[in-house]
Amino acid sequence: MGKSFFRKYGHVWLLLSGLFSGLLSGCAGDGSTFGETGEAPAQGNPGDVVTLEIYAWQDEEDNVEALVAGYMAQNTDVVIHANFIPVSEYPQQMMSLRSGERQADCLFFPTPSEGAVWKNKGMLMNLDQWLEEWDGDEAYEDWYAEGEECGSYMVPYRMSRWAVYYNKDLFDRCGVPYPEEDWTWEDYERIAVLLTRQTGEDKSFGSLSFEPTNTWWRVPARTSGANNPFSPEDLKAFRKAAQWCYRLTYELGAQLPYTEQTGKAGNSYDANFLEGDTGMYFSGDWSVSSLNKMIEQDGLEIHYDVAPMPHWEGDESYVISDTAVVAVMADTEYPEEAWDFIRFAGGLQGAAILAERSVIPACCPEGIREIYLSSENYPEHREYFFMDGKPSRTPANGRYIEAMEIIKEETAQYLLQEQSLEQAFAAIEAGLKEIQGE
Repeated sequence: MGKSFFRKYGHVWLLLSGLFSGLLSGCAGDGSTFGETGEAPAQGNPGDVVTLEIYAWQDEEDNVEALVAGYMAQNTDVVIHANFIPVSEYPQQMMSLRSGERQADCLFFPTPSEGAVWKNKGMLMNLDQWLEEWDGDEAYEDWYAEGEECGSYMVPYRMSRWAVYYNKDLFDRCGVPYPEEDWTWEDYERIAVLLTRQTGEDKSFGSLSFEPTNTWWRVPARTSGANNPFSPEDLKAFRKAAQWCYRLTYELGAQLPYTEQTGKAGNSYDANFLEGDTGMYFSGDWSVSSLNKMIEQDGLEIHYDVAPMPHWEGDESYVISDTAVVAVMADTEYPEEAWDFIRFAGGLQGAAILAERSVIPACCPEGIREIYLSSENYPEHREYFFMDGKPSRTPANGRYIEAMEIIKEETAQYLLQEQSLEQAFAAIEAGLKEIQGE
């Protein structure tokens, strides 16, 4: 790739904080600025306006709309229609785009592996002609090296960082010290047990379990760098994580049984945590804005903070750092304009917008990081989202999703006590071999 954007323009980041603060406040409105009316902006010649259709998953609506507003404020010759799809409908909607029933210019994906599925179906444009002259961040070079399937076809614009959220009030009531900076999953288990209490109808759990088809049970494996289901060593780490979750739930009784979480796939774990009877749970940085918003709106008297993710005793600690990506549709009529929007979303300007919204952008040099850290007053230790360590990222290939569907189904049956750990992973290994054609 060519010279880094930040090596060329890093000296301007100090100007961007003030610029985008005014930009965001000036673009707030009822949403009609995103082209819902089909009208061009007041400035400029309407005959020269280009209309872009972009698609993203529904949970990303606020972030994408902020990026669109910021871009349109600077590019009055472009109108962007933002379309948002429930995650459950993504495959169906993508097929309608592939068949030409609907038109798209840019596509947002929650993970590179999801984008790789549609890249392999010929839906995404190769971006090398532009990437050779632009590099949104030096860190992107490591991300591209993760998998050949995505590197030339999509640009990261947002990253997720994980932490353990904990209820300070419950810790104080139980007389348990707050988690230390360098702690282990063995420590997490011990603390969860200390926080689990039942006095009459007053009951608390030390940890929060998840709906059984949710794959967050494997997060402990990811802190040791295990992400690839086709790697025997990584699969062994998945097994260890599943067994750890099972033990914490059924043998130690430190979190709600998975059998009581069945059918709650759409449940808000942040809202569950704010009920006040759960000591800890692990989640991404996105939970900060969700928790703070609910605390403010509902006037809740609850105090929480975050701790770094634990690691296994004796293992190196990896930093879970996944990316959301944006790509250009292969058959777009406006490739240059679509790329220009992606460059904005994935570069320094889009990063400033996201950071002010308390979202960690993929493009995150020191100046942008400072914007993020000052965007919220709570929790106190938000810097723990930026712990040093090797990145732990899911594979950027289409087969990963197919493999995880098998793992999700079999592990859910184990967590629901419908089959043994041995049965679950025997079925998983057989399914993975079938995918690989063995």
